[in-house]
This record gives sequence, structure tokens and C-alpha cells, in this order.
Amino acid sequence: LDSHTLIDVGAHPAFCTNLAEPTCFTTNGAPTRRDYIFANSKAYSLIHHFQVDHTSDLEVHSILQLWMRCPTTTNTTITITITIITTISTIITITATVCFS
Repeated sequence: LDSHTLIDVGAHPAFCTNLAEPTCFTTNGAPTRRDYIFANSKAYSLIHHFQVDHTSDLEVHSILQLWMRCPTTTNTTITITITIITTISTIITITATVCFS
């Protein structure tokens, strides 16, 4: 993040009215921000909307929602990799390739 290769979407003023909005609400502590979406500049340019959804039925966590716009050029293939690191340091990586024709 310091080298500006990744952008913290949830703390970027272009998408957030509440910068660094809390995502974790425990019963015995103050709300914290433990969930993040990071994007490189190419992925960031495709982001249309970002929000934190506090209306889910999950007990302590809010849901991060991200909408991406389709590239304007046809025959474009984009690979999106999402890495989730949980609070117990479990790493889940999801990779999807999407082709716009």
C-alpha cells in the first residue's frame, strides 16, 4: 500500500462517505474495520460502486459489496483474484476469469 500498487477501496474517498467504515461489531468491544478490498490500478478503474452492507443476518460482520463496470472494449478478458484473510489467519483465494465479447 505504501508503494501505491494496491488501493484500499474501503478507505478511498471516491467510493466512501464514511472512510474506513467499521465492518466488525462484537458484543464486548468497539466496532472495528477488519474486512478490506484492495485493488490494483487496472481493477480500480473498473469499480463502479462500493459499500458496506450492515443489514445482513451475520452475527458480527457486515458485508462488503463491490460493483464493477464492463470494459468498453470487446474481446477483453479480465482475471480477478480475491484473497480473503480471516481473523484466524486462514487464507482463501478465489480467481475468476471473465471474457467480454
